[in-house]
Amino acid sequence: MRKALCGALAVMAASVMSPLVHAQNPAMSAKLHTELSAQYFSLREYSVAIDEARQALSAVPEYGPAFNMLGLIFSELKEYQAADEYFRKAVQYAPNDSNVNHNYGLFLCRHRAGEDFSRYFQAALRNPLYQSPDKTWAASAGCKLQKGDLEGARDEFAQALAIRPDFQVALVGLASAYFRLQQYQEARTYFGRYFQGADGTAENLWEAIQTERKLNDPQGEARYTAKLKKLYPQSKEAELAANGR
Repeated sequence: MRKALCGALAVMAASVMSPLVHAQNPAMSAKLHTELSAQYFSLREYSVAIDEARQALSAVPEYGPAFNMLGLIFSELKEYQAADEYFRKAVQYAPNDSNVNHNYGLFLCRHRAGEDFSRYFQAALRNPLYQSPDKTWAASAGCKLQKGDLEGARDEFAQALAIRPDFQVALVGLASAYFRLQQYQEARTYFGRYFQGADGTAENLWEAIQTERKLNDPQGEARYTAKLKKLYPQSKEAELAANGR
């Protein structure tokens, strides 16, 4: 698959490199170079991805999606100050681009404690043409869960599931939010739905085990404990379960 993708990239690159495209249609050149940057980024070819994004900006210096790509790349390289600056420019030049707002919101959540990530997620969601609102609701909810806003997380995971009922990230996130809110019956429901289609992490299974304990269901507890020991026998959660904690 990687070989096929590389071949497709070569064809795309050949068309983009045409001086005629660059000179007569800079907007198209910027778009194609940014798409190439995204493809090389997915292949972890970061230096080439950076070069493609910069070529996009040489065609259109204020092209927000190219700055967005540079933000993603430099964040992956753990150069967070540079990433922040690129994301800010992306938002400046493409304030209504939902992908740009989503990515900057997620960056702030992960790497800038105290910054208001929520307003960028909300900006992404305000676009009626946005094709991935479920992704943004779940990302925002995950950030709120991480920061202890349990009710906010619960409500936003529910929004994601209203759009996409089988969204695994939102199912387990909502289960975890209910567990931490001590609403164990609801937590059981969503853990059950989640584990029908996923193995989960050791932490997910440990929360499911504790949920069954709170509901005084030894069979449910045993079922999740067996799954935890099978999938993650060396985990700290498996040790806790073995010790009955």
